[in-house]
Amino acid sequence: LTASLSSSANISTPLSSGFDSSTQRWTAFANPNISIVVHPATTEDVATTIKLADQYEIPFLATNHKHGTSTVMQKLQNGVQIDISGFDSIELSHDASTVLLGGGVYTEQVIDYLFKRNKMTASGSCGCVGLVGAALGGGIGKTQGAFGLMLDNIVDAVIVLADGQTLNVSQKSHSDLLWGLQGAGHNFGVVTQLTYKVHDLFPADGKWYVASLSFRNDKLEQVFELYNQYTGPGSDAGLTLTIQLGINPDLSAVEPSLNLLINYAGSEEQAARFANPFVQLADIANVNASVPYSQVASVSGTGVDGAFCMNSPLRYPQLPIQLNTTHIPTMRTISNLLRDAFISNLGFSGIVAVESYGWQAVQAVPAESTAYPWRGDHLFAFFIGGYQNASLDGVAIQLGEQVRKAFLDGSGQDEQHSYINYALGTESFAELYGYDLWRQKRLQDLKSKYDPKNRFSYYHPI
Repeated sequence: LTASLSSSANISTPLSSGFDSSTQRWTAFANPNISIVVHPATTEDVATTIKLADQYEIPFLATNHKHGTSTVMQKLQNGVQIDISGFDSIELSHDASTVLLGGGVYTEQVIDYLFKRNKMTASGSCGCVGLVGAALGGGIGKTQGAFGLMLDNIVDAVIVLADGQTLNVSQKSHSDLLWGLQGAGHNFGVVTQLTYKVHDLFPADGKWYVASLSFRNDKLEQVFELYNQYTGPGSDAGLTLTIQLGINPDLSAVEPSLNLLINYAGSEEQAARFANPFVQLADIANVNASVPYSQVASVSGTGVDGAFCMNSPLRYPQLPIQLNTTHIPTMRTISNLLRDAFISNLGFSGIVAVESYGWQAVQAVPAESTAYPWRGDHLFAFFIGGYQNASLDGVAIQLGEQVRKAFLDGSGQDEQHSYINYALGTESFAELYGYDLWRQKRLQDLKSKYDPKNRFSYYHPI
């Protein structure tokens, strides 16, 4: 393999000094077993690696910042990791309408580059996550009310298929595959380059309001009454409200507290109608009234230097469900489930989160135009564990399923919708990719066409 790669590529083995850092993931939960890491320098290097792996039937997995989590990943044993984090080029087009991104760029890197040029684009909320991987699964975030999902901003892509063939994918070339990349993209190949839409600053001065607020458990009902007023179909396109239920030792060592993050595309005065009722109710308040958009992730605690971005020995199983409102008695039930689990299991921790983003530009895109199936949903809820002892995995997954069932029962919905980028890996095909039979068949046909041997099968496969 080494002789077939370009001179700038390199390979790491367990005997190499950088092997452990190359294979360490964001979480210790459900990780693949890697025997060799290839660090390609060109798309041709990626194609060469995949061809050889396919020839010798060696499993492989492409990675960037290694935040993807799925129980399916642990099925990969003695495999090849194709680390494309070196594909980190960014080039703005002459008319500033698009940006050419290498497959290894990460969110905060792209935000910083564009903001310096008075531009923005659709991105996730966590600064360290690889942008391309997030976009292939949907890509939710605080700008989606104005710019749509991240996948809606994909113009074209360079992708290496399982047989090593390289395709340029766009509306004019392999448009069927472009449809699949927009929501199910992990199933078809390794994307080494994207052309991505660029937008003017939102708002025009690029300043955002950020508030981080904490509430004691006895205020749960009041907090969610307010939350329901400002989320759902009547929500503002520039408003992000994220609530987390978990232990805050400054408020209680036993009862889960509520932590609310407000991100708003506007001034303190413009945010007041949403923010002030929460601020007045909060037990702890930290308000940053005017933050340049490029600093919002860092101020919110989700920047590249934040604790949540660091690779960790902790185990983070995650179980998601989408909703359209929060049922307040259900939130009390979930709070009690968390409390009882913390008390009963030494060393166990975790949170339940509910995220609300703008929806207007998301729902302006026809549902059938991309593989992403959940444009009608307004809220993204999930349980995520956070503990070190692997023997607690069963406790975490059982609790996560109880939380997910409670959300579903309280929602009045018949179907469980699970955002693929947050999914555990135990969800059904329909729960991940949609219940429409035409959509399922179209995805299965694409898989048969572009990956007939099912070589891309270690992250929520079709």
